[in-house]
Amino acid sequence: MIGAGEQRWDGWTPTQQAELDLLEPASFAAFFGDRRADAFLCEHVWEHLTVEEGERAARLVYTYLKPGGRLRVAVPDGHHPDPAYHTDSD
Repeated sequence: MIGAGEQRWDGWTPTQQAELDLLEPASFAAFFGDRRADAFLCEHVWEHLTVEEGERAARLVYTYLKPGGRLRVAVPDGHHPDPAYHTDSD
């Protein structure tokens, strides 16, 4: 789980940017070494990247996936019907 925050799920390893940085190949090399992941889950992270950064991040993640592995990216839904969903809570 990339950018897991407080989420903890059985069978998943939660990470934060300090451990696994989508824009830093060295962080992936240090974290994984020769190992490869079955899957990556990344929720509410990709929307903070530029298009170019998102493409770089996808290529980086792909190199650390096992053959047939999956990357699941979830981003906020800009078409959500509730106006409160669109307000920035920061």
